[in-house]
Amino acid sequence: MRRIDHPRACAELITDAMSSGEASAAERSSHIVGFPWRPGWAILATLRVQVLAIVLLAACGQPPERPGTARSAHGSAEAIASEVSGDAAVPGGAGAEAPEEALFSLDTSPPATAAAPADPVAARFVRDGALTRQARLVAAALAGAADAGLDPADYGGGAWAHRFQALDGGRATPEEADRVETDLRAAALRFARALRHGRVRPQALGYPLPPGPFDAKRFVDALATAADPAALLDSLAPRLPAYDRLVRALPQLRALAERRRGEPPLPVPARPLRAGQRYAAAPRLAELLAALGDLEEPQRAAASSKILSPELADALRRFQARHALPQDGMVNRRTVEALNVPLDRRVAQVELALERWRWMPRDLGPRWIVVNVPAQRLEAVEREPPRETLAMHVIVGATAEDRRTPVLAARVEAIMFSPYWDVPEKVAAGELARLLARRLDLAEGDGFFVEVDGARLPVGRRTLALVRRGVARLRQRPGPRNSLGPLKVVMPNPSDVYLHGTARPRLFNRNDRALSHGCIRVAEPAALAAFLLAGQPGFDRARIEAAMTRAEPLLVSLATPATALLMYATATADEDGTLRFWPDLYGADARLEQEISAERSRPRPPPGAQPARVRDIGRRLVRDATTAHGGAGPARGAAAATDAKPGGATFQADPAAFDTAGGG
Repeated sequence: MRRIDHPRACAELITDAMSSGEASAAERSSHIVGFPWRPGWAILATLRVQVLAIVLLAACGQPPERPGTARSAHGSAEAIASEVSGDAAVPGGAGAEAPEEALFSLDTSPPATAAAPADPVAARFVRDGALTRQARLVAAALAGAADAGLDPADYGGGAWAHRFQALDGGRATPEEADRVETDLRAAALRFARALRHGRVRPQALGYPLPPGPFDAKRFVDALATAADPAALLDSLAPRLPAYDRLVRALPQLRALAERRRGEPPLPVPARPLRAGQRYAAAPRLAELLAALGDLEEPQRAAASSKILSPELADALRRFQARHALPQDGMVNRRTVEALNVPLDRRVAQVELALERWRWMPRDLGPRWIVVNVPAQRLEAVEREPPRETLAMHVIVGATAEDRRTPVLAARVEAIMFSPYWDVPEKVAAGELARLLARRLDLAEGDGFFVEVDGARLPVGRRTLALVRRGVARLRQRPGPRNSLGPLKVVMPNPSDVYLHGTARPRLFNRNDRALSHGCIRVAEPAALAAFLLAGQPGFDRARIEAAMTRAEPLLVSLATPATALLMYATATADEDGTLRFWPDLYGADARLEQEISAERSRPRPPPGAQPARVRDIGRRLVRDATTAHGGAGPARGAAAATDAKPGGATFQADPAAFDTAGGG
């Protein structure tokens, strides 16, 4: 029987055989597998098609051996690598990636890979029964996966040294050597994908962040021949200052967590205590703050008594500043609870932050802005040289499910100075309409009006009724009371959220600024505009400030588009390595941990095993072939209906929402 080497042809033929009993499908199949076909055999078409499909499965499932490629009962290394990098699920990985053309993506950079060798023998980690230098270096990288915030156990960990012993001693059989090749290749593939795109797909959590192009199989082939495999693997990680700082800070935090594991928690005082008051656990508090770097060693001696010293109060303020707490220097419930969080938990926060950074596009352009939702902070970064040039407080989406700021990446295309606020229909017909109906005087003073077919009408009970019915829209004129403030950043995205100013700047004085309907209000709109328009002729700071006070909008396209990243990280690191931890506003860390745990617990097929869908198809074809003439129509129909369900998940971005008192 002829073998069919092209996987797409296999898929088409099997689909024909499963879904059609027409003679044309059977005839086309018979020509390929070598069976004759006669039109007069139509009465056997149904049974014949099912049998042909089984034959096709066998033909497709046995790829020809390549010269010089060792094989075992577990399948060739090339076949396994093709399976885990293409249409089949990755053992222990995230499965096949979605087509790039079907997803919104900013990343236009070429795949992070080197040219793979044409010779399949060269692209192996085990050659002639012996390990290559590249195999040892890749195994060392897998064992050190914790340095990147990943779990070495997911990639073989320290077991590779033991598995290599038989090969080093010349005791391994060809089958054992081939198994090491196959398993090392699969583990390297999972590791490469985790570094490039993360362990889980952000779409599974509702985030519109498709992966960039990446040919994982070719990358692993390149690893097998690279002069420096470790450097090639390192090239997959994000080249972002925020990511690099976390990676550098992680080993020290992990070591500290190991040393302090099992330490008893500090007691919560009955009432807040300030400097000069007695706290029985003050010596232990001083020891912990010194270990965390908040209490300098020369000050530790002065803080060793059971009386809270001024030095200890200063150290507490530093700790509180790093944990988004009011900086009062007091021993109170919230501060002690933060001090008692196990350091292993802090390690996990860093690892989750690294995971989310790996979701982000790699090519961000010459400048970008990052809004970290838990930190309620914006940072503006330039690529050459990489440096943070601007930072400010922001107001982010509230914790209610329908008001959260999403995680996404978007291209910043323009700035709208002195914008109108087109009140979203849901807000206009709901809370804002009710507010204005009670206080019609506010509508005129704040610049609201109703627009119907281009005509402007005053806000009144009758016109608000039109808004609630959806036949008119509510708008707000530019001005100092406008909810979007003096500007709006135009950044098209699936969630329809954007950055803008606000008419209520006093809200930035609050410690908790999760107040909006999903959009991001910025504390310094003029500084943000100056960053985005840097180098653009005709837009110095004076021109920007004049544009912010116009009576009518002014749309200014960016000569050099920037990138906006809406990020969710409960751990960040400063340039000096100082770690900061932020509240998990939306409970997103817990959800991500659940997704990672579910991904890791998915069964991993043994090397060389057929994908589950192929096994299911084969079983169903055997069942259908044996019952084709047995009157089992309803059961077969139900099975067909089940199989016809779409296999891919349906993703829905977080809903866009806007604030009635300060914009979205």
